Amino acid sequence: MPHQRDADVLVRDAERNWKPSLGTKDGALYTAEWVQRQIIKGNGYGASMGSLSAPETLQAAVITALRPSMWIRVPQDVTIIPIYCSVTIEDTAATNNLEMALGPVGIDPGNGTSSAITLGPVNLNTGRGDGSQCTPRQDASGDNVAASDPTLNFWRVVKNEDNVTTPATGGNLFFPWEPKGRYPVIEGPGALSLSIGAIAGAAAVIAYAHMEWIELSGEDLPLL
Repeated sequence: MPHQRDADVLVRDAERNWKPSLGTKDGALYTAEWVQRQIIKGNGYGASMGSLSAPETLQAAVITALRPSMWIRVPQDVTIIPIYCSVTIEDTAATNNLEMALGPVGIDPGNGTSSAITLGPVNLNTGRGDGSQCTPRQDASGDNVAASDPTLNFWRVVKNEDNVTTPATGGNLFFPWEPKGRYPVIEGPGALSLSIGAIAGAAAVIAYAHMEWIELSGEDLPLL
């Protein structure tokens, strides 16, 4: 039997400390994509507006900065990295016009006059427990904290079909946002804010929405 030597492969972490590399059960070196690694560690969370066959009937209004359709409140000393957002439109009611905007908020917008999120926050690693420090809310019918309007558009959607031969309604529409390779970072206090509305403002859009994020605090913050 030939002589064998053990070889330890070391890597440096974000704080320049040497740590052993990871391997699979058959001995192959293992490297996880950073976001996937955070989900495995239990730092990934998701929240959903609407569930099963019960979407959310939103306000019959144009999108308004201080009245988002869904938002994730990020407290002080917590940082989130949004990794996914999707909106499914079941019905745009009496119009075929639709607009959506997703962006960061630089202060805590509070709860305003709104509802608790339908589902979540839930850990994307179901074995890690639901310990998110963030607060998802939905369907603001009154203004949130003054000056808590988004400071940027991460994502913008406009659908305007002016065709009298089609029904004056739009539905069964799916819009995903997945910023692979250019994830934004939101440091608390702040929020990730999504607005959904009818351009004409006279129709109540009926929709589902879903957000996912990586959440870091305490000892995990040096990973940035």
